[in-house]
Amino acid sequence: MRVKIGSKIKGWTVVHAIRTRSDIDYDGVFLATREGRWMTAREHTGKSLDDGIQESGEWWYGEYFDNPETNEPYRWNQAVDAYEELAKKAGSCWSRFFHQRAREAVAEHLAALDPMGTWDLAAYWNKDGDTVAGATFLLPARKAKESLLEYMHVTPAVRDAFRTPENLRPGSDVDKAFQHVIGAKGDVRVRIGAHTFGLTHQASYGKLAFPHRPHPDWRAEV
Repeated sequence: MRVKIGSKIKGWTVVHAIRTRSDIDYDGVFLATREGRWMTAREHTGKSLDDGIQESGEWWYGEYFDNPETNEPYRWNQAVDAYEELAKKAGSCWSRFFHQRAREAVAEHLAALDPMGTWDLAAYWNKDGDTVAGATFLLPARKAKESLLEYMHVTPAVRDAFRTPENLRPGSDVDKAFQHVIGAKGDVRVRIGAHTFGLTHQASYGKLAFPHRPHPDWRAEV
């Protein structure tokens, strides 16, 4: 059985997966989520891309991030870090772009949880007031939300916040910030430490070709 992104295995939704051949055998890992719980899993070694999961749906072994006393953003941050370490043990699954690809996959999954269907937006990340740490051109709303979630995932502000026990709990300010962004239908602005993250329709279009859906109040920059 081949593990595919978006597929379900024993109720778990696969967020990211990779299976590669090294020397003799194939080896693979996948990252999955289920009702707020997160898991990293090692597939069985085998002779093809299709025999990492047994017919019964069993993988080799996994690590679970499901402590109910912690919030989901903390769980998926933990899971992505552990997933990278697991990939390093699985043949040639790991590469220097692995963490980035896994992070992108998580952002894509989270952005799709609450469909937007709205005007084009741009993501931005400012630190220490007005210093721009990251920004995009106007993008389709869901893509902009993915970019914003990636910004939030990589910033040291989030990792620093998670060093404080109260920020690990469900309903903490950090948890609320992530949930506010995930549920956003349009412009949004949140703050974590000295960092501000947001989506805005007041930005310009780049060279990326896609059908534009500007906000009714949007005006092209002269």
